[in-house]
Amino acid sequence: MLAFIESQESLFRLSLFFGIFAVMAFAEWRYPRRALTVSKSKRWFNNIALTLLNTALLRAVFPLAAAGFAFGVVTMALAFSTR
Repeated sequence: MLAFIESQESLFRLSLFFGIFAVMAFAEWRYPRRALTVSKSKRWFNNIALTLLNTALLRAVFPLAAAGFAFGVVTMALAFSTR
């Protein structure tokens, strides 16, 4: 089962996102907590856009951070080996 989830990670994450989004959207529609000041469509569009932006940034920044950390470790190892 774990191998299947790992091989279909993108689909699994996307399914979970839309499933949770649908449940929360239904709950917000069915049980509103306050009056709307901004339309739901505008607010949902902005929230989804932020989610996509955050995902793209994380996918770009984390590999760069890992490469930078690896470069730093190699540099430190070279510095220690020359003494």
